[in-house]
Amino acid sequence: MKYINKSTANQFHDWQRTELPGRFVIQDLDTWILLISDTTKSFNPLALVEEKRSTISPDSWTPFKDDLNNYLALYNLSVKAKLPLWIIYFTPDFPKGKMALFKVLHVDSSSLPWITYEKQVLTAKEFQQQFSKIFS
Repeated sequence: MKYINKSTANQFHDWQRTELPGRFVIQDLDTWILLISDTTKSFNPLALVEEKRSTISPDSWTPFKDDLNNYLALYNLSVKAKLPLWIIYFTPDFPKGKMALFKVLHVDSSSLPWITYEKQVLTAKEFQQQFSKIFS
């Protein structure tokens, strides 16, 4: 189970902590990618996306093991949903800078490496140009 955050971000988080049963795992899902322009897809999701942000260069950043339980929960959801899981990492200067894109291949708390992925570092323009190819 993911550790409880030290503080809450808003009133909804406060309500979750006091009103939902303790056995619930509160997991935010940052993004579902939909191919909206193609109605033949019936607005079915193409991928699950976890967004991460800090000040570490996208070339250097990798998923933190402290977030293992979060990644494990998201990965298990993606497997059940039969959707790929992606992590999009960016810094506060994005979209002027670069972003890192991770296609998560596997997450397992009992093995090393605990997470495997394919990583790309892109500019915002490159991401926009390659979006359909990346998520096809």
